[in-house]
Amino acid sequence: MKTATRRCCSTPQQRTARRNRGVTYAVKGDWDHALADLDQLIKEQPLNWECYYTRAAIYAKKGDPAKAKADWDKAVQLNPGLANAPFPTILEEHEKPAKPSSAP
Repeated sequence: MKTATRRCCSTPQQRTARRNRGVTYAVKGDWDHALADLDQLIKEQPLNWECYYTRAAIYAKKGDPAKAKADWDKAVQLNPGLANAPFPTILEEHEKPAKPSSAP
């Protein structure tokens, strides 16, 4: 019998790529794929406040305020410095058009 081996956790680069992909999905309105990426990251890194912060923003955009607040509260619990910060705006930051470069 062959035993399949599977790593339980991804590398830091893979986690960063997954988070970025989740944000990209969210900006495009693909909530299910965005949440799937963030859910996986939270399973791998349950103490990473940025994952909860990002997922809170996704839930807020999706129209699920109860889940958004729960994730926001968890992010603040893990990073008390967020307590006085405004609610997550990470998606709005990605949606802003790029500033035109001033060519000489």
